[in-house]
Amino acid sequence: MVFAISILTAILFVLILKKPLKKNPVVFYLGSVGLSLAVAVLKWIGISFSGFFGEYIYPLFDRAAFGTGLFVLVMYAATFKNGSKAMKLLMPLRGELSIIASILTLGHNFAYSKSYLTKVSTPKAALPTNQLIAGIFSYTMLLIMIPLFITSFKKIRRKMDPKKWKKLQRLAYIFYVLIYAHVMTLNIPMALRGIERSKVNI
Repeated sequence: MVFAISILTAILFVLILKKPLKKNPVVFYLGSVGLSLAVAVLKWIGISFSGFFGEYIYPLFDRAAFGTGLFVLVMYAATFKNGSKAMKLLMPLRGELSIIASILTLGHNFAYSKSYLTKVSTPKAALPTNQLIAGIFSYTMLLIMIPLFITSFKKIRRKMDPKKWKKLQRLAYIFYVLIYAHVMTLNIPMALRGIERSKVNI
């Protein structure tokens, strides 16, 4: 359910804010940084939310679901038919959407890093196997995402050789596969036990 909401939110975000996003993306980048820091602080001091907001809205940012939704749009942008409305809408915004999604994802990782590292470093609080594997996926994703994130900025891209830039961007396909693997690794064990969605802290 959260994933479906994240996709819908990402689509509405693009449809409603496409013009200001393209005209002044820095405002959105700064907003994403502020939102990520706020989520991280709330997580680190142990504040959580309940009800509809805590179940479906807050996870969009706490679990980087909205960032994942933006990554999905970026990933599928090039698959639409040439000249289609969807392609014309998304292709010019792929760089900006990737940067926002990356910032939100970095915020998610920062927010959960404390609890994850504490569990890893404490023998008595050993992580379940699926969470440990998901953590490995997560940090591998970070290693791939950071150079992709940096080179998504136009000023950086212009300084790079176009062939090298395109070669680097192909790593995004591995990144997208790892997103899927990360989410499935966390949620499949819970689904098999009949739990609607995972409550894991990672």
